[in-house]
Amino acid sequence: MALNIPGPENEQQWSVYLADTVEALRVLSLVQRETLILVGVGGLKYEEAAAIGKCAIGTAKSRVTRARKKILAAMEGSEKPNGVRQIPIGHATQEILQELESYMSRTGRG
Repeated sequence: MALNIPGPENEQQWSVYLADTVEALRVLSLVQRETLILVGVGGLKYEEAAAIGKCAIGTAKSRVTRARKKILAAMEGSEKPNGVRQIPIGHATQEILQELESYMSRTGRG
């Protein structure tokens, strides 16, 4: 789960990095974003994410792989969303968790 990923020791730096990550999520298609959040944040198995997304397991794996590559490209600056921060620093965690809850509620797990 994402909670196991160590962040920078400096909390302000971590908040900015997380807000930048949420901004980078905006470059993803809806299905890539949903699958990545279910697997990466929610800790679901690919099989579970595939069932929620009504796709094959291989498709779910492909969506996550492509989403991760697009996010890395966005974070490195080669694929910027729109240049204007939409997420206030400090609200990024809340936005990701709300989105996860929305996806999970469709399964009766949220």
